[in-house]
Amino acid sequence: MTSYDIRGAETDTTSIRERFGGIDTPAALSGMLAALGTIVFLGSLITAGAGSLDYQLNAIDIEGNMQEVAIGGAIASLLVVFVAFFIGGWAAGRIARFNGVMNGIGAALWMLLLIAVFAALGAFVGAEYNAFQQTGLPDWFSQFSSDEATTGAIVAGIILILAMFGGAAFGGSVGDSYNRRVDAALTDNSTRRRGDNGRGEPGDDGDRYEDDRDRYREGTETRKATDVRTTETETNEPGQSAETHPRDPKGP
Repeated sequence: MTSYDIRGAETDTTSIRERFGGIDTPAALSGMLAALGTIVFLGSLITAGAGSLDYQLNAIDIEGNMQEVAIGGAIASLLVVFVAFFIGGWAAGRIARFNGVMNGIGAALWMLLLIAVFAALGAFVGAEYNAFQQTGLPDWFSQFSSDEATTGAIVAGIILILAMFGGAAFGGSVGDSYNRRVDAALTDNSTRRRGDNGRGEPGDDGDRYEDDRDRYREGTETRKATDVRTTETETNEPGQSAETHPRDPKGP
């Protein structure tokens, strides 16, 4: 693509945002999957390299029993959730193109819905159907509804949920800021191509545009002059000039 291919393109990003902005469900789902994969990856690294931290995303174990919340494990879990959803929110914001914060939060909402669905399956169908509980992924609703739930477990779950939404919103904002920089660059280049470099003075691209327009005008004038000469020649008799046989205005 040359620099002249998008001359005249729409550069008012406000109207573009109004048409294409808002909730982007595929982007939010992609962000949720990115965050989920990051949680699994980071959790595996911590478990393999720092088992002494007692890393745990839930206060309820795989068997459904409540366990004590360790400070070190809780801090590690908080960081993992925040970083994972920062990445997920960033991915959602970049994919959605507009409204990064909104779509980052959308990724967290999809995750929360998924956690609730698996918790409901575990409660009404059987614990073996709660895939998140079986794999050690976030299962906060199960620990909230447990008869053995403690204040510490409930507070820890709420803090992790807030970290999830905070990381997603922050990541979405960062992802959207990149898109805004791209929009600003495109708008600036398009403006300069029209001959205005932002200070009311012609820029280099604007000079090229003016030269092209002048050449076009010269070519148009040349073609008009040629057409006039051709028309005059066709109205004369063969072998005679317009000077020797002037045209009778009253007709033949």
